[in-house]
Amino acid sequence: KQLIEMIKATDLRIGNYVKDKKYPITYKVTAIGENGGWMQVTDEFEDIDSAIEKLEPIPLTEEWLLRMGFRNGTLKKYKKEVGMWRKNKCSLYWQKGKGFRLSGKGIKVKSVSQLQNLYYFLTGKELVLNKIN
Repeated sequence: KQLIEMIKATDLRIGNYVKDKKYPITYKVTAIGENGGWMQVTDEFEDIDSAIEKLEPIPLTEEWLLRMGFRNGTLKKYKKEVGMWRKNKCSLYWQKGKGFRLSGKGIKVKSVSQLQNLYYFLTGKELVLNKIN
């Protein structure tokens, strides 16, 4: 299990994905309170207000990268030791024991919301989830 820090309102934007700390529910942030102490989130069915303490970042995994449209491959010179994930102008690499890092910058990417924010900064486009059938 990956270690994820407590979520901060200042690290979130509307559209970021987060999860409930107690229940296996994924939410999309739809509003952020003025003082950052609460969020309005949706789970596809309803909008709810939630204290930020009840939410946490979603650890970045291969499954989440695929759901957001990233393609994977490997760096030939490292064989299977280093995985590469790409979408548009954004590339991540993964190395066992080190996790995901933004290619060219070396920034460690730990959560889905962090990747969403970095992707938007680099491309000017939002990362959206592909529908799972």
